[in-house]
Amino acid sequence: MVRRCKRELEAAMGTSFTELGFAEAVTRWQQDETANAAALDVALRYAAWASHTAEGRAAHKGGVLFRAPRKLDYMKLVPVELTHVNGVDAWKLGDGHVRRREGFALTDPGMDLAGALDQSHYCIWCHEQGKDSCAHGLFEKVPADAAPPDNPFKKSPFGVTLAGCPLEEQISEFHKLRAEGWPLARAGDRSASTIRWWPRPGTASATIA
Repeated sequence: MVRRCKRELEAAMGTSFTELGFAEAVTRWQQDETANAAALDVALRYAAWASHTAEGRAAHKGGVLFRAPRKLDYMKLVPVELTHVNGVDAWKLGDGHVRRREGFALTDPGMDLAGALDQSHYCIWCHEQGKDSCAHGLFEKVPADAAPPDNPFKKSPFGVTLAGCPLEEQISEFHKLRAEGWPLARAGDRSASTIRWWPRPGTASATIA
């Protein structure tokens, strides 16, 4: 059923399936939903499979389009399984999470451009509301008539004070500008609070302080 659905989808797209190609095709089809009703129905069924079934989530594990935000279980941040080694109980990572280390190289290749843009667009750009929590910390809510607490910051479930970025990076601003197409890097020393961005092709670069 899924294979047939994917074949129908690729036939409607006119090319092999990719998440970007899927998103672009659905955007085009939605401009005339009546004329593209059949293609949108196939796309809807595929998206439901990719988002809501274990098989679909596994097939798109490395992608960003069909991954929905979820609440974290802080007591189960690492997916481990109980096993037995020489008669002793032990914990191990699930088979889908084991990465063998070769020499001193990292076992995680890092995030690609699509993953970085996904995070930039997921950010709520809280600096626009005057509270960049990532940079300046997550503050406890204090009643107006209460005395200021000794420690104004919230703590994580592990008791870590959420005081923000110790490097004073302008995280929310970085995310917003990158989502708008402006790759960023800090130029000069941190005390100058200087940001430089590489522009879109055909425009000049700029630096702000």
